[in-house]
Amino acid sequence: MGHQKTELIKRIIAGVILSALSIYATIYADHRIFFLLILLINMLITRELVALLKNNEHLLSTIPIYASAMVIPHLIFFKLHLILIAYLFLLLVTLFIIKMISKNPVKDAFVDISVTFVASIMLPLCLSTLFLIRDISYEWLIYLYFVVWSSDVFAYFVGVKFGKHKLIEAVSPKKSIEGLIGGTIFALIAGLLINHYLLEKSVLWMILLTLEVITIGVLGDLIESMIKRSANVKDSGTLIPGHGGMYDRFDSIIFASPLLFLYINILDTYIKVW
Repeated sequence: MGHQKTELIKRIIAGVILSALSIYATIYADHRIFFLLILLINMLITRELVALLKNNEHLLSTIPIYASAMVIPHLIFFKLHLILIAYLFLLLVTLFIIKMISKNPVKDAFVDISVTFVASIMLPLCLSTLFLIRDISYEWLIYLYFVVWSSDVFAYFVGVKFGKHKLIEAVSPKKSIEGLIGGTIFALIAGLLINHYLLEKSVLWMILLTLEVITIGVLGDLIESMIKRSANVKDSGTLIPGHGGMYDRFDSIIFASPLLFLYINILDTYIKVW
């Protein structure tokens, strides 16, 4: 019991410090400094992802993963979209060539290429939307943080206290339906409060957006859990006391960020109702 309490205290302290630093950097950091911070986070999470995949027999090479983690965010930051498409095409062709000259070029060819391609583009493409959102308005990132954090924190505490029905036990044994409901309620409250004080958008649209952000955030969490369980590890790393690695901390935001970016742009460009 004492050990659990100590770990909880570590988790809370580390969470508060990281949250404060994230908010400070989002509001006050120069856009180039903010880009470099996202790039650093991307490289740290990529390192953890590679460690999780190191025993995966379908991973062709780690070099494309590290290269993409550095190249893709730069191409997006400098708005080199044509070169980005060219890079993704070159990456795909390169992976086919690597598989073709391997010892077993026919066995599980499409699976091997798919695993390496997804591992190469998932993090840099998703995390790059964080600085794209900030270019629109830092208030949107504050909204994203508080919705995702509220969902995570209250899902954990409600789940510990009241959780009886497992969400997807084979993927994440500790996550419960009760925790999901509790996290959703508090995340909705957080989203509406941020909207009221910072964004001032339509309440109906913000409720729909928040529910979607929560859903995709939970999915991101489950995706990381699935990767960790396939690697037979509890945490992606040990960098953050009480939380594990950077991937553990950002798993929900990795998938929630692109959704928010697309939602903002679609509503502002095509629908214009809020």
